[in-house]
Amino acid sequence: TIPDSISIVELATIADMLGLEGLKEAIMFTLKAKYCHHFHKPCQVCTAGVLECFPLSSVYGLDDLYRKCLRWITKYFSKVWPTKAFATLPKELLDKCYQQHIVNLTTDTLVDTVYGCGITAASLQNSRWAESVAR
Repeated sequence: TIPDSISIVELATIADMLGLEGLKEAIMFTLKAKYCHHFHKPCQVCTAGVLECFPLSSVYGLDDLYRKCLRWITKYFSKVWPTKAFATLPKELLDKCYQQHIVNLTTDTLVDTVYGCGITAASLQNSRWAESVAR
């Protein structure tokens, strides 16, 4: 893992600029372990961590981490979408999450999705910061 004394963002910038794939792998492993808890069921820490890693992975070409974050956010949307951290993601990433959810909609997931949408909508009521998600 990468020591805490080193800035992951600066390291990711350098790795992306120089195309250092091995370093990118080490960065992704560290982010998955420290921030995403290897994508287990959502807890308060990993929900915040995944939502911090998602934009970083998008900007710095950490493709495997990006896909895993997107898959996890889609799977647990009813717990993740009604958070302020999700609502403050860049619009492109919010749109990508929505599109990913639509693409993965099947007859098997339809009931869970409708139920999750109800939970999400109820959680977002009367939250000014949630306007970007509620639309």
